[in-house]
Amino acid sequence: MVNVNGANPISRHSLIQGCNPAGAWVASCGTDDGGNLADADPLFVEPPDPANAPTTAGNLRLLPNSPAIDAGNNSYLPPAVTTDLDGNPRMIGTAVDLGAYESNSYLIHPNLIGQGAITLLPDTPTYTWGTAITATAAPHPGWSFAHWSGDLSGTANPITFTVQGHTTLTATFANDPPTAEAGPNQTVLTNASVTLDGSGSADGDPDQILSYGWVQTGGSPVALSESTAVSPTFTAPASRTVLTFTLTVTDSLGTPSTADEVVVTVQETGLAIHFHATPTTAEVGQTITYTLVITNMGDVLLSGLSVTATLAADFDPPPTLAPGGSVSLVATYTVLADDLPGPLAHQVWVVASAAEEPLTAEASAVVVLIAPPPAVRYPIYLPLVKK
Repeated sequence: MVNVNGANPISRHSLIQGCNPAGAWVASCGTDDGGNLADADPLFVEPPDPANAPTTAGNLRLLPNSPAIDAGNNSYLPPAVTTDLDGNPRMIGTAVDLGAYESNSYLIHPNLIGQGAITLLPDTPTYTWGTAITATAAPHPGWSFAHWSGDLSGTANPITFTVQGHTTLTATFANDPPTAEAGPNQTVLTNASVTLDGSGSADGDPDQILSYGWVQTGGSPVALSESTAVSPTFTAPASRTVLTFTLTVTDSLGTPSTADEVVVTVQETGLAIHFHATPTTAEVGQTITYTLVITNMGDVLLSGLSVTATLAADFDPPPTLAPGGSVSLVATYTVLADDLPGPLAHQVWVVASAAEEPLTAEASAVVVLIAPPPAVRYPIYLPLVKK
């Protein structure tokens, strides 16, 4: 606007740069008749140099983000005016544009909350009114699409909308919780050193750092080496029991996982033997029966069973013995005269392995020997006959 003769122009529904800063009208610009936009750059394609006014130089068409777009008053548009100076429709959008040219170029402003991306199809710098656009929200690993906001709403993905002006669309992505993995269930022996294993825990977002929290939830209390370690250790109790632990991992954004449980079964080992002789008193030439009973008193399979005895007889045990099982082995011996005066004492030793833990047991059996009675000497008198 150029005022060359000091007149008092009346302005309404206009955008005059420098005349309405922050919405406060400058009196030297004339009279404010209402509806004027706050001072802003109208963003012409090629604004003319005011020093050359009046002039036909420049390009007064509006850039896509001009504040003059859809800022006019439709009631001031004469019905006969249906096109702008370029011959395009005079009104595209919700209201007539300020100026001599109607803009048909709109911007899409995508915004992100969380980690992800938005793709637009078609993907162009600007869009014309009525263009159908499909927006797709693509979450980064470890994130999930939550919803749209801005000029769009809902959870549909992808979503298609029609351009009806500058459009702001915001895709919100939610941080997925990490996954806790407390490791496989374990079976251990009493007093064993046990290691829990949370190394299988993970977060879909590789940028997240996990923190660990172990809690014992059942069984005889044990002392973990460090409850916040990936793989803490503890010593198993001295008697059979079942221990339970839960692991919860939390990512660096403070999102916790669902707790995962691991069960540690503590088992005992036990080897017992009973060795006895029948009868417990014997004479030379009498046969003695020796019985050896081996019992697995523990919770673990016994293997590698072997028997050593001072008795000159072989006990042949089975190679394995199940928990709670027992086996009876028999050997015989005939008392010799060389065994006198007795007693006849024999020992046995049993060796086995339980989960690679060696076990031994020993026992003895004593038989009292009865010596035969001493020979009785009787005198014999023979008559003498004299010839």
